[in-house]
Amino acid sequence: MEVKRTLLGAALLLALALPAQAGEKPATSDSDGKTPPSIPGVAPPPEACRLLRVAEMDLTTQTNGEVTVPARIDGQPGQMLVDTGAIMSVIADTLAIKQRLRGMKLTEGRFELMGGVRLTTIAQVDHFTLGDMPAGSVLMLVAPYSSMDSDITGILGADIMTHYDVELDFSAAKFRLFDRDHCPGRVVYWTHEPYAEVPFTRDSGNHMQVQIVLDGKTMVAAIDTGAERSTMTMDDFEDIFGYRAKKDPAMKVEGRASINGTDSTTLYRYPFQALTFEGIQVQNPNIEIVEGDRFDLGAPKLVIGIETLRQLHMYIAYGEQKLYLTAAEAR
Repeated sequence: MEVKRTLLGAALLLALALPAQAGEKPATSDSDGKTPPSIPGVAPPPEACRLLRVAEMDLTTQTNGEVTVPARIDGQPGQMLVDTGAIMSVIADTLAIKQRLRGMKLTEGRFELMGGVRLTTIAQVDHFTLGDMPAGSVLMLVAPYSSMDSDITGILGADIMTHYDVELDFSAAKFRLFDRDHCPGRVVYWTHEPYAEVPFTRDSGNHMQVQIVLDGKTMVAAIDTGAERSTMTMDDFEDIFGYRAKKDPAMKVEGRASINGTDSTTLYRYPFQALTFEGIQVQNPNIEIVEGDRFDLGAPKLVIGIETLRQLHMYIAYGEQKLYLTAAEAR
């Protein structure tokens, strides 16, 4: 069985410094002053602590399980993959050509997709709109159309999202952006049920890394909404769990996986029991195990993809560098 796996989030790597203009903050629209609804029986926070919602838009689930939001690239409508693992936002080369975007060869930065696909061009998008929120002029990397799914026109990366707090409400199919200026820890407005407050760090490529527990083993994991499924390498599995995994009858060969349309690798499945974030647990997480040094994930031992994350309600407080989690259905 040949399985296509884009894994763009974990695979987008930064080797050198970004061009200076790529770090410019996008313009935001005037806020309508909306705040999240209050919870019955819970006293509202002081005015200074209230969350200010900047934008809300529909979250669309594609056929492969990835989630997208509506956007316009110089007036051209499309769907952008929400990818917390992408260093920069990306558009397909076919769209860049169609819109006649101004392209520049990268001289200071080096970007790669997993499987060794190099991205060497960056394009100027004069008018980028996310949902109904104009974001002004932004720079986006240009990727081969063959490395992207046909349902999407681009990737919304950390270069834009980190200027806000981001909420992914999978149960209601909503994507929300909030002003980062609020009181620390006052963000879980949708429920009074227990929640996880998980500190995260960001590496040089803005990848979010957290500490999790998988079947009793503590490890560093990357939060990657752009990856279809959660992934770890066979070498890391054997290093963490301390035995030759291929000899375990529970380890099953599932087939072959093609990564970003390039190299392929053997794909394995193991019956994990629980993935835990500071007390919030995902039962029987589906984690693919891959072979091959071309698919090394770097410092994180596990990439947690959208298939696992959609079982949660996520609030990414980029200002605090904390991830707030509840069960997806918590209200």
